Amino acid sequence: MFSKVLCRLVPRTLSCIQRRTTPSLALPSRKLSIQASDLGVHNERAIGPVDVLSSEEQMLKDTVAKVAAEKVLPLVSKMDSESEMDPSVIQAMFDNGLMGVEIEAEYGGTDSSFFASILVIEELAKVDPSVSVMCDVHNTLINNIFRKYASQELKEKYLPQLATNMLGSFCLSEVESGSDAFAMKTAAVQKGDSFILNGTKMWISNSAEAGVFIVFANANPAAVS
Repeated sequence: MFSKVLCRLVPRTLSCIQRRTTPSLALPSRKLSIQASDLGVHNERAIGPVDVLSSEEQMLKDTVAKVAAEKVLPLVSKMDSESEMDPSVIQAMFDNGLMGVEIEAEYGGTDSSFFASILVIEELAKVDPSVSVMCDVHNTLINNIFRKYASQELKEKYLPQLATNMLGSFCLSEVESGSDAFAMKTAAVQKGDSFILNGTKMWISNSAEAGVFIVFANANPAAVS
């Protein structure tokens, strides 16, 4: 077994991916056909085998594989040696609708599913895990936080940009607490209608290229023992 850690490090950003190659194993393929009634869904349509993609999902998978081969693969060595994400790669992700997978169509997104996001992330990871992490953080964390928790005003302001041209950064980790949100020291103290942030973040995904930052902070520092 061979294991190699590849780190792409830029100011305030660390994308560290462990790549592994292991001997291939011939595992038996098992198809599972589930009836909708088995899941408490009472209609006449049976759910197909869980290891078979729909025609739309297969088309998405093939499209992402093509984009990765044409737009990402030629720049992998350059990005690794320079320790930065090439702007053309980020733009290619947006141009092909890969950065707004679950964002609703009314905001300029693809209006697809979480599973579609996983297909995109998986195909990108086959070519460059760092690009895959960038896409993953943007789609499954940044976009979904805005979709599920933002006010209507913030949705209208940011979702169209997040779907088309603005990368988001997820700011959680700290030196002492790592990614333990309950142990973070960064505080948010309310002053009138605003909050003052005081603290330090580390290993922040997409920070060098992002246009919007979601910063996690404790609004009640006294409650932390």
